[in-house]
Amino acid sequence: MNLSRGASPSTAVAAWADTQPEEDVCVALCTLAGVEADNKAKVALAGGYETVVVQMMATHLQDVRVQQQGCVALHDLAADEVGRLRLHGLGGIESALAAMGAHPQASAVQSWALAALWNLSWTTDSQTRIAEEGGIEHVATAMKNHPASEAV
Repeated sequence: MNLSRGASPSTAVAAWADTQPEEDVCVALCTLAGVEADNKAKVALAGGYETVVVQMMATHLQDVRVQQQGCVALHDLAADEVGRLRLHGLGGIESALAAMGAHPQASAVQSWALAALWNLSWTTDSQTRIAEEGGIEHVATAMKNHPASEAV
């Protein structure tokens, strides 16, 4: 999917996403938004993929594959200040924590959720929110459940 060929990002993504498994959509959104700076600008103008990822994660909370790829997308989308601010307002922190709570034995979900929370925790407000939403407990549980995992 190339955003420079004239199709609006939201139209192109919506048409494609309707035909794909949610896991693949999360991977594609993460890749498309993160690879090229020009795509990030177009994505932001179209309303962003952050909303789609957060909604998809909420809708498919019990699907470990969607949660893992959603956390990868949260991590990548929160790599800059604009993405962090958008995800903060859309519930990105809560999405990562919900994934951790729903899949405590899935080390890939835990490690990517932790990576996403790292990127989302750059402000005191975000750090407070993570703590208030049970983030400290989730981190402790992840470390207890995955002692051999370097990523956790």
